[in-house]
Amino acid sequence: MTSIEGVLPPSKILANKYAQEYFTLNFGEDSVKIVKAANSEMTDEALATKCKMKVSEIRSVLNKLHNARLATYVRSKDKDTGWYSYVWRVQLNGLYNTIEQSMKEEVKMLERQLETSTTVFSFYCPKCSRENKIDFDMASDLKFRCPSCRKQLKEVKANQQTLMEMIHSLRRKNSDFRKTIKEMQMKLQQKKK
Repeated sequence: MTSIEGVLPPSKILANKYAQEYFTLNFGEDSVKIVKAANSEMTDEALATKCKMKVSEIRSVLNKLHNARLATYVRSKDKDTGWYSYVWRVQLNGLYNTIEQSMKEEVKMLERQLETSTTVFSFYCPKCSRENKIDFDMASDLKFRCPSCRKQLKEVKANQQTLMEMIHSLRRKNSDFRKTIKEMQMKLQQKKK
């Protein structure tokens, strides 16, 4: 996939629902707002004013973006006060490749879980605990009754089926994402002509 992020402004990049979802999940709910506001080099204080947020919240998101190589900064020291100031620049080059790679890694992780998953049926006690699952063999030995309260165990949807549905959904999402990026690339090429 060709990197087109370098020619698009952050607002266009973040118009993509998958980019928004990626930022929200990885950098917090306010990250989309912050990235859209950071349309040029800015101090964290100026960005906080522009976004009407606390400087500490802005810095937190910017540091996460920096760790993901989506933001850079230049640090300078005030000679009088000894305090450092930071001028930030959000750089989204390669973001779409990062998002696609993230989706692929999630699919691989789910496929590995599917391969190692041996429990097709599991059960839980509706009174004692919905989180503590009991596999089929153990439930059978317990005559499908809770070992604590003796209440009838309830069946949980098959794990393998759920994993397969999640994998299928992620593959569809990745395909839709790639299609959206190709459409954007075609529009950019048509504008250049």
